[in-house]
Amino acid sequence: MPVTNKPIRYRQIHLDFHTSEHIPGIGAAFDPDDFVATFKAANVDSVTIFAKCHHGWSYYPSKVGAPHPNLARPDLMGDMVKALAAADIEAPIYISVQWDERNARLHPEWRVRSATKNRFEPGQLQAARHTLCLNHKAYRDELLEHAREVVRNYDTPGLFFDIVLATDCVCQQCLDSMAEHGLDPTKPEDRLTNDERVNEVFRAEMTAALHAEFPGLRIFYNCGHIHKQGRKRFAPYTHLELESLPTGGWGYDHFPASARYAATLGLDFLGQTGKFHLSRGEFGGFKHADALEYEVSADGGFGRQMHGRRPAPSQWRHQRRYLCFDCLGLCPPRQAGALSRVGKAGIAGGHPVLGIFPPRRRPQQHG
Repeated sequence: MPVTNKPIRYRQIHLDFHTSEHIPGIGAAFDPDDFVATFKAANVDSVTIFAKCHHGWSYYPSKVGAPHPNLARPDLMGDMVKALAAADIEAPIYISVQWDERNARLHPEWRVRSATKNRFEPGQLQAARHTLCLNHKAYRDELLEHAREVVRNYDTPGLFFDIVLATDCVCQQCLDSMAEHGLDPTKPEDRLTNDERVNEVFRAEMTAALHAEFPGLRIFYNCGHIHKQGRKRFAPYTHLELESLPTGGWGYDHFPASARYAATLGLDFLGQTGKFHLSRGEFGGFKHADALEYEVSADGGFGRQMHGRRPAPSQWRHQRRYLCFDCLGLCPPRQAGALSRVGKAGIAGGHPVLGIFPPRRRPQQHG
């Protein structure tokens, strides 16, 4: 594994691929040439692809996890990595952490037991995500081996660990931990302290182990928001990806504040909006092109779903319109000066309205 330590790329697509075992023919119509040509036409230079999804299935011949039972291409992820690398498109790789339905069935003892009614512990017969608790070392060990397997066998600059959340957990393992640390499980603030400690142990262990074997590997842990808890909170991170879907619950005022805070942490960062009106899983829905242009000029990244082949041409009609922009690496030279209050025209600058500025550069004050 080569040392990367390269700047992150900003013309990024984040592919979601959470596919039930009840869906047949996964990747049957996948065409590597067509897949890459679509991204090249949209000036994309980085695509986050999937190793393990929320259903717990892997999209390559995993020996740690379990390949999706209906993969038409045994190494769909590997085929994507190879095709993208040949076109000089980076392929960070996605691993779902606390949402893993397969393991929730195999290891019910790993499941979250929430102290309050919330989305992390749905009913046994409810169609929902049954969240796993990271206080179980056996599961943390499995996640580490899954990550090692991916990086050892595939050419990737980094890993995107999704769903690392505070779940208000009072499973027996968490009750024991709270007793050990003098915390009162009847107090919400103590339960939150325990949740955060558990997640910090996971992040610190994972980053230390991976960087010992793969120096320079990019690592990001996603919880849907960059919490304002100081630089120490982000010590296990190599960069930040600010998930912020304006019409998916975050609102248009979320990203500017998050970006301004992220700029103080000394880490490269980019944002992630989405092509849909509401949230992931809204198949067939598309925002107006003007909204997409506005959002991507700030966020730089773009999330969408994939159905096993690649986005159809009709699905890219708006994306091609706005992905040619290069603000934070996505803004045409003639517009950089207009969009930026820092930097020179022709150099990726920022967006004064949305609060976006280049990584490692603080906003300047202007009268």
